[in-house]
Amino acid sequence: MEVEGGSGSLRAVSPGTLSSRLTRVRNERFVGRDAEQALWRGALASDIPAFAVLWLHGPGGIGKSALLRCLAGIALEVGVEPLLLDAHELPTCHQPFRVLLGRALGVDDGADPVPALHAGGRRALLIDTAEILGPLEDWLREEFLPSLPLDCLVVFASRQPPHAAWRADAGWVELLRVVSLRNLSPSDSRRLLLARHVPEEQLATLLAATHGHPLALSLVADVISQGNSEELVSPATSPHILQALLERFAHDAPDDAHRNALYLAAHARITDEALLRDLVDPERASKLYAWLASLSFVQQSAQGLHLHELAAEVLHAELRRRDPTRFAAFHRRLREHHVEQVRKSTGALRLRHADELSWGQRFSPLARSCSDWSAARASYRSPLAEGDAERIVAHAERRGPEATRAVEYWLKHRPDAFVVIRFSAQHVAGFIFSLLLERLDGEAERVDALARAAFEYVEKTAPLRAGEVVHLAYAVEFDTPRELRTLMPHIQTEHILRWYHTPRLAWSFIRIGHGNPCWLKHMAEYGHVPGPVVRVDSKAHVLTGHDWRREPIDVYSQRIAEIELHGVAPRDVPQLVVLSEEAFASAVRQALKDLARPQLLANNPLCRSRLVMACQGMVSTRSDGDAELAQPSPEVQRLRTLLEAAAQSLRGGAKDERLFQVLERTYLEPALTQDIAAELVGLPFSTYRRYLGAAVSRVVAWLWERELTGA
Repeated sequence: MEVEGGSGSLRAVSPGTLSSRLTRVRNERFVGRDAEQALWRGALASDIPAFAVLWLHGPGGIGKSALLRCLAGIALEVGVEPLLLDAHELPTCHQPFRVLLGRALGVDDGADPVPALHAGGRRALLIDTAEILGPLEDWLREEFLPSLPLDCLVVFASRQPPHAAWRADAGWVELLRVVSLRNLSPSDSRRLLLARHVPEEQLATLLAATHGHPLALSLVADVISQGNSEELVSPATSPHILQALLERFAHDAPDDAHRNALYLAAHARITDEALLRDLVDPERASKLYAWLASLSFVQQSAQGLHLHELAAEVLHAELRRRDPTRFAAFHRRLREHHVEQVRKSTGALRLRHADELSWGQRFSPLARSCSDWSAARASYRSPLAEGDAERIVAHAERRGPEATRAVEYWLKHRPDAFVVIRFSAQHVAGFIFSLLLERLDGEAERVDALARAAFEYVEKTAPLRAGEVVHLAYAVEFDTPRELRTLMPHIQTEHILRWYHTPRLAWSFIRIGHGNPCWLKHMAEYGHVPGPVVRVDSKAHVLTGHDWRREPIDVYSQRIAEIELHGVAPRDVPQLVVLSEEAFASAVRQALKDLARPQLLANNPLCRSRLVMACQGMVSTRSDGDAELAQPSPEVQRLRTLLEAAAQSLRGGAKDERLFQVLERTYLEPALTQDIAAELVGLPFSTYRRYLGAAVSRVVAWLWERELTGA
């Protein structure tokens, strides 16, 4: 029986189709594991098997995923519907396990999939990459698996053996079967290579070098399929056969586009055609995706492709060591891609790209020390659900009355500020408080000491301007301090969603426990410097703050890229000036007067404002023969371009056109005197002066809006 499918319900394929041929080739390439297959067939033959859960474990590359797919095919042969799930899918769709299973069963989101498992024929549930389930493993063991039908078999494939709690439970001791996978035998290894059309005269050397490691054997066949069969192994490379084969495979890829696609897939968490189209080759993205999907060390899910972790680690390290400039370019382009997608996408897609940016911070040594990405991948975010508010209040009550009053106030007035992180509907890791505020009303100021301290600090340091907002955030773990490391990747995702999408964001504050130097150092590297120390229920907290007007989001993004690449933040991050509305208007008026004198324009404070620094790509379209303007600084060029764009915004109706003409003859193409300018535009001098004041005010307003939004 031939089966196909990614994560979800597998099915028989139609004969005579390309899918049938692909599946047949895959099945033919699978060899060995006879004892495991026999054990599985015996369980399927029994109405009530001797075991309910089969746990397969072994190191990376040992062939767990291939065996899992083989077992799914055997189940289908005997009329048992296999449901193949990959734990990699849990973080990418940000959905609980029940929803992922429900989709495999064809159940609507939000519906309980367990009744569907009890209806219809017999089923088998196969879960790959179980090592990243984290605390979700406890929920599966304690709550979900006991609800399954008696004849439903479950298989886990994991790098790790099951948690000790399985063997501590007298019931599971009887119903759990654990199998440790090892390398293939010499005869099975030989069969695998022959099935992959490796020349027989090379078998002895290759078998001796690979020691029956399934991933190494498959890589040998992949390299040979590219026409590179000479000197695959040597005494020097044999102890590091995987690294040698992967490096050889990358170097001998068909061309640069294929090589770049491979390195991109090693660097990214998920690779899809859109990513290949944007970062590698817009014309050949589909072919490159198909080539990647055909490789033995590449796995496919509903979201796209991901390399086997061992392969990704080797290729990633190899490129970084061999060509650090190319590696850095890959990293920056990938980051820029996800930043762009976060800014322009919505809903689940936007969340996915924010998650990708958070995932990219695993390259930072400091972020790695504060985060647990494996546990985070087994959890998901959700809005407040039934019982969550009571749980949050109960936890606050353990901290004290002040914390309780603040939490109760925001739950009542801003429930949207609470993001709950859970491993399952019942198992909640904690929550993130993430709030945008333009001002603090009297009651909030009385009950929330943290918010009050943040706004007082802003007022003393760099006050808000009209329409600007403050972001307040902190995370609370419910059970153990370790769960704060689980929340960290979710915190980063939440910050990315807020910081890249809030147009008038002036300040952000993140609460850190006073006795947590690791987190304080982490936040300082990420541009949030220690601010006021606040006591809540006798416990000290530090508010770490960032002024986004002094370091805009684009500059901040470059900071993060440097941390991810080099482990430390750049020390020369430019600090911008933050002008009040009155000072800004004065600077615009002076800039208009100095428009033809770049040496004076260079001293205008607007050249160091967010208005100018957020417009890095703008280029003036004017042609000016003045020798003084031949080599203006980039900041002066951008400021001149912005002033011209603001003036052009006046063009439209008849009255606005006259405003533009007045501005043009006064500043853009100035007449010798204002009297002459009034005459050239055909206005009495008093009317000309009134029009000039109106035009300048319009220019100031146009530029002020962009200063506030950073657009």
